[in-house]
Amino acid sequence: MVPLGRRTDVSLASSWPSPSFMGRYLPANQTIGQDGFAAKWSISALGRGYGQLWDGVNSTEPAPRTVLESSFGLTLLNTVDAYRETNRAIKYGVMFIALTFATCLMFEFMGGTRPSVAQYRLIGLSLCVFYLLLLSLSEQIGFGPAYFISAAAVVVQAAIYNWALQHRRVPALAFGATLAGLYGGLYGLLQLEDVALLAGTLLLFAVLSLAMWFTRNLHRTQPA
Repeated sequence: MVPLGRRTDVSLASSWPSPSFMGRYLPANQTIGQDGFAAKWSISALGRGYGQLWDGVNSTEPAPRTVLESSFGLTLLNTVDAYRETNRAIKYGVMFIALTFATCLMFEFMGGTRPSVAQYRLIGLSLCVFYLLLLSLSEQIGFGPAYFISAAAVVVQAAIYNWALQHRRVPALAFGATLAGLYGGLYGLLQLEDVALLAGTLLLFAVLSLAMWFTRNLHRTQPA
């Protein structure tokens, strides 16, 4: 919308819960809730970059760009789209893969095993395939069920692979439970919007603190 009148009064209301106001003028009054939004603009001609009367003969009409720059309005955001949620999950991918590898190292140091680099690559590839599963399944059944199925498949696969490497059931189950906890934490981050950065930072700090606690006795020299 463009405020061409001496005073431009606009009232908009909708059941859409997530509007994004844009343009040169923001609403004078706005109400946003789960049931929708309502917004009102009141713009005077004195606040524009051009006058009320235009005269082409005397070249007093404003440039088209000046008129367009005075426009205002809103965009209806879709905050629960599956593609948007998957994109947010990918942004946490580096941190999530790093935490998984750190968990693998912690279990190896505690168990005394040394898997090869190829095995680490296979675990990393499995974590990357998770995002492909998430995107392809979310197109068919929605983001929530797709996340649960994809995470469960990767956790079971990683736990079985860990058991095949160490031939011990308890460490494999513990590794699977830890990985499931990481996926649960990631899903919680994806449901947050305003405090996602704070929650992600606190989660990373908590995981680092647990890793430091469980590895406190590694390579400790025994007293003579």
